Amino acid sequence: MKREKTVSPQEFPLEVAKIIEGEIGCSPFSNLKCQKSKLVMARYLFMNMMTRYTNYPYPEIARYVKKDRTTVNYSFKYIENYIATNKCFAEIHKRISSAVCLIKY
Repeated sequence: MKREKTVSPQEFPLEVAKIIEGEIGCSPFSNLKCQKSKLVMARYLFMNMMTRYTNYPYPEIARYVKKDRTTVNYSFKYIENYIATNKCFAEIHKRISSAVCLIKY
């Protein structure tokens, strides 16, 4: 059974990024100009988790991945639709979400 972990508010996004990197193999912060699907998915997952588990406003979440607030909104909708249509991805999202909800700040 996994244990809760307490981090500072500044460390929370970095912990989320580590979890995503561990699950899909790339960091949402790496090569921010790249549009390869794996990196885009990592960014979308990061923005989705930050939207779900923090009270950060969209512009603040967007700054972490050097995008704008509309991208955060789009990523949330994209991930929700992808979960509904792809069972394999839904399991990945569930594992990431389970790990992120154990982080307290």
